[in-house]
Amino acid sequence: MGSAASAGVAYRVSASACTSWRSATFDGGKHMLTIVAASSAALDRWLQDLAELDLKLPRHLLASMGVVSKRSADGETVAMIEALTVARTGEARC
Repeated sequence: MGSAASAGVAYRVSASACTSWRSATFDGGKHMLTIVAASSAALDRWLQDLAELDLKLPRHLLASMGVVSKRSADGETVAMIEALTVARTGEARC
């Protein structure tokens, strides 16, 4: 699993948000990203494989990532992606 570009997927970001979270032992961010792309088998595969993507993030660890909703109509797909990150000690969460 690689980048969207290497999978042959082009998309645009239509919305994004981040909410800081904190537990007894960790701080982090819950990131929501809404993307819009032409519907295709390549897009479906890429979205399906997002949870397996190994992203390297500066000062953060990616705890989980996946598609929380997806709808397709008129040749276009809108997908909402959620990612949970853990900040390294003393780093900003969002």
